[in-house]
Amino acid sequence: MAEQPDLSLPDRVPEMEQYHELPNKILPFAFYTLCDLDGERFEGYRRLCATECDDDMVKLPPQARFVGESLQSIMTYHVELGRGGQFDPSSFIVCVYRDSTSVVVVTLDEDDLECKPDLLWIKMDESGLLLVNLQIANGDWFEAKEADLGGPTWLEHGDGGDILGGGDDDSEDHHDDDEDVQDYGKPTAGFHIQLYTIPGLDDGSLIREIEPVSYLKNADRSDWVCRLHRLPSAALTDPLKYAANLHPHQCAKHPTLQKQYFIVADQLNYREEGVAITRIDWDGNVSGKTKEQLLALGHSLAVQTQRADAPDTGSRAAVGTLCMLAQGYERWQPEVRLFAIYYANSSDADIKTASAIDARWGRRGHGEARVALGGSMLPVEIERGGGFWPALIRRHFAYCKRQKFVPTFVRDYFFWCSDENPSGDSEVQLIKLDWNGDLQQVKTFVKEYETRATATKTTASKAHKELMDVVDGKFAWKGGAFTL
Repeated sequence: MAEQPDLSLPDRVPEMEQYHELPNKILPFAFYTLCDLDGERFEGYRRLCATECDDDMVKLPPQARFVGESLQSIMTYHVELGRGGQFDPSSFIVCVYRDSTSVVVVTLDEDDLECKPDLLWIKMDESGLLLVNLQIANGDWFEAKEADLGGPTWLEHGDGGDILGGGDDDSEDHHDDDEDVQDYGKPTAGFHIQLYTIPGLDDGSLIREIEPVSYLKNADRSDWVCRLHRLPSAALTDPLKYAANLHPHQCAKHPTLQKQYFIVADQLNYREEGVAITRIDWDGNVSGKTKEQLLALGHSLAVQTQRADAPDTGSRAAVGTLCMLAQGYERWQPEVRLFAIYYANSSDADIKTASAIDARWGRRGHGEARVALGGSMLPVEIERGGGFWPALIRRHFAYCKRQKFVPTFVRDYFFWCSDENPSGDSEVQLIKLDWNGDLQQVKTFVKEYETRATATKTTASKAHKELMDVVDGKFAWKGGAFTL
């Protein structure tokens, strides 16, 4: 590792005050370097930073090289650069180490409007999208900090030796005229899952993220449940239907594939947009059928899809959800609504609050949960969030983002219980938000929460039924102003 550069920042950047009363503008972000990069590599890294957003949202400023200098040198220059109105004045990206796969994202003004600068480490190919989301208020800095890598990350052994080089070659046999049955090996989950990907997608990274605990499995992927198949350019018109058309033929070539369900990565920005769990209803019988018959069969089948998180750590992880569906533990169209609950910062408050609101919470099967643990309210979160209710609403918006692919999750209602030792008799507040689910409205909503959010009180044992009656239209909502 190269010598650690000076990444310290001042306590305040008072020049940021001039932007507090100005409307937000969509401006590109400056990309700087503290390390020595040749022109080709510098431009390649810039493109990587813009992987998941428009390419022109990450640009090199007139003076982009600060080799051997401190981060504060860049900050001083950027403050003046921002006055020109050509770059975002408060945020920028810095390459610190030549061979690191991560960069530093800097803000000169956290969301509390106190002109406090801060930084975080993030993967290079995620940095542009992070800043774009912050710029359009699709999240806030405190939420972004949850993904802070804490320091630089480096290429793993076998990743090609260069950040700009290709990764592992994950290509399967794509010659559609090859009718030979190909052995995927013995499946550890009872079947293998076909993962179809569109051209241009970094499927090497995708398959490592989507495969459950891939870091604990064999490097040759012999014990992995997912099997990769890259779709041709012709599939870009309708990747979901193209994959469905092909799937019966793939099942004939690879008998261990799950026949009814498969996954299609149809978006380059799969971390944000998710992947599609795809379903086709057929008997799975490929015996005696020619390639032409199998393709015709695929064309005739209706396609049903659900979005899911690509990473196996997501709230609705694609592989885990598909397995639950295929094994009958989860319905394709679940009927039970799911509400978030937030609770006091005390021992076992999460379990006790959930059990107080839903007495059968700990005994419900997969897909049957009525309440989801949104988290406790920490004092530092309340202090930094501008007070209890704004902090709670921010927390709920952040949780909604994590639950965005859960089809039964209710976004405009939730529960709050302040009792540190809750029971069925504890007071619970039912919260309603006058909100359409658009996560880009976070900052605006928090400023207007007193007129757009209402609450009512009841006991924990009655809370779920009362809220369900409102959501189902049996009773009108009769909420009022927030009270602690």
